[in-house]
Amino acid sequence: MKEFQQNNRTTAAKDFLHSLNQLEKIIQEDGNQEENIDRGVEEQTNHQAKQPSISKKSSEVNITVWEEAVADIEQYMQEKNQSADS
Repeated sequence: MKEFQQNNRTTAAKDFLHSLNQLEKIIQEDGNQEENIDRGVEEQTNHQAKQPSISKKSSEVNITVWEEAVADIEQYMQEKNQSADS
C-alpha cells in the first residue's frame, strides 16, 4: 500500500514539475514577444522614450496562463490530499 502511495506521490510530483516547466516556458515566450513588440515600437518612433506597451491580447494570455497554473496546483493538492486520506 505504501509503495502505491509513493508511486502516486512521485507521479503527481512529476506532473506538477512538468506543469511548472510548461508555465515557465510560456511566460518566457510571452516576455520575449513583448520585448520584440517594444523594440518594433521604439524603431518606428525613432527611438523616442516611451513606456513599454502591453497589448490586451498579451494580458489575456498571461491571465490564461496563470489560471491554468492555479488549476494545475489545485488539482495536485487535491490528489495529494486524497492520497493522504487513503
